Formats: sequence, structure tokens, C-alpha cells
Amino acid sequence: MGKKKKVRLNKVDPNESLKLTALAPDLEETARELYEKACCGSREQWESNSLSNLKESQTSRISFFESAHEGMYAAQEFIVEKVLSNEKLTSSELILYRGISDSIAWQLIGNQLCYARRLYKGHKQPNLHECNFESAIRVATEIRKNTPGSMPLISDLTSFVQVGDILSMSAESKLNIMELKEGSVNQKITDFLHFYSDSKCDLALKLFVKNEKPNVVKQMYRVIRQVSRLEHVKEVMITGQGSDPDTGEKNFYT
Repeated sequence: MGKKKKVRLNKVDPNESLKLTALAPDLEETARELYEKACCGSREQWESNSLSNLKESQTSRISFFESAHEGMYAAQEFIVEKVLSNEKLTSSELILYRGISDSIAWQLIGNQLCYARRLYKGHKQPNLHECNFESAIRVATEIRKNTPGSMPLISDLTSFVQVGDILSMSAESKLNIMELKEGSVNQKITDFLHFYSDSKCDLALKLFVKNEKPNVVKQMYRVIRQVSRLEHVKEVMITGQGSDPDTGEKNFYT
């Protein structure tokens, strides 16, 4: 039996990691503006729309969410523009933009911690300096165009949404998690998985694994895991329970 590898832990200085920090003073106005857009887009309706009216009137509810989503999307557009600019973001800017994006995500999932836990997989989020947002931006723009009043949030902008590339909510409060795939290999895999889902033909799966290159097969299983996690999160959000795709255990979430 081989020796177990020792895990080397990075030393953490609590005096450094727990000390109070503040955003750069010159970002205060930007922070206020982004907060207003991301969290107060529906402010104009706060006095005219009571909670009971929003519950009873679908028209009022849709109008309320359209206004809220308009502000959220404006905040995201500002953040995306800054991330895509040639200027290097400061640590304060990174914290601010992540925080604003998190606040949008938190609203979309109804402040439900159990949902946030399912969306977080414990991975390190992509560096905003190195992210490839083009496809996500393009899809988000299409969603806004095709479903006016919706809010398509780009997951990589947040610190905890790690299931799906876009977390989108319509003006009717319907939440959707989208995984984006590009390229001929992903198209081939998607087409085959659709066929396999309909046919349940195990022989076709064996032949696909046998005939395709190892990298294609590896990507296929990666896509399957991603789909399983998406379905798990959706199941939890709808029913409050679900089978963990990594352990297979049936759990109840609160």
C-alpha cells in the first residue's frame, strides 16, 4: 500500500485575513450607484404597490419585476464594460463588482440559503481579468431581447453561482439555469445525448465511447455531470428535496 500524500496547508495569518478593510474612497459614488441599480430598480413602485396588491395582481407583479430587472441588468452592463476594458481592475473594484453581482443572484433565488448552497460547488471562481465572457454576454443580450423584462445574470461575475453559466429570471418570476456549450465537439455530444435520452439505447452509448476520441468521451461525461447538477438544483428549488448527483443520497433541504 502506497504512502498517503501529506496535504500541505497554507499558513493563514488571522491578523491579516480577519482585519477590517474598506473600499477605495474614490469608489464610494460608484458603489452607491450600482447598489441603487441592482437593489432598488423598482423604487418608483414601492409606495404605489402594496405587498397584498403584488400578491393579487399579476400585472402589478410583472411590472414590479420588470423595473427591478431593468436596474439589475443596467448594473451588470456597467460591470461587464469595466471587466472588458483594457484597464486592470483594482482589488476594491473586484470586491465591489463581485458583491453587486452576488446581491443580484441573492435576489433572484429569493434569499434562500439552501438554494445558494446547491449553486456553490466549492470551486475557485474564474479570475475576472481572464474570463471569456463573449458567449455569455451574447446569450444574455438575446435573452433580454426575446424575453423583455427578464434578468440574465452571468454566473462568473458572482462569487458563488457555480452551476450553469447564466442564472436567468423572467418578469413572471420563472427562474432558469443555463449551461452554454460552443464548438463542434460540444454540438456532437449534445446531439448524441439528446438521441440517447430519447432512445435509451445502451448499445449506441457503447459504440460512441468506443469510436470517439478519448477527449470527446471525457467531455461527454463532463457534460453529463453538469446536466445532473443542473437537474439537482432545479429539483431542490421546485420540491425542496433532491438526490445529490455526487453521492446519490436523497436529501431534504431547508
